[in-house]
Amino acid sequence: MAMKDQNSQAGRLRVHTGAEPPDEEETDETEQRPAELWAALDGIRNIRHLTNLGSDPGARPAEWERRRPLRTVSLLLEAEGVPPSAVALLR
Repeated sequence: MAMKDQNSQAGRLRVHTGAEPPDEEETDETEQRPAELWAALDGIRNIRHLTNLGSDPGARPAEWERRRPLRTVSLLLEAEGVPPSAVALLR
């Protein structure tokens, strides 16, 4: 499934990778975005705790994350305030 297809599903947080056209980035920005990002990160943490074994299940990616590295890394970086830059690097 292409990244655009993953992002177009209803009810899903659109992930900013830097590969989307500038007009799509601007229309996706809302005041709710930071709260949506943190909710997605909480979901990732919960998945880790439910699926990983060992003394510190939150310390390593879950299988779900390993199958979606672009989505996961993009969410983590954006939540920390790092802007997507793939398009800027290609210009």
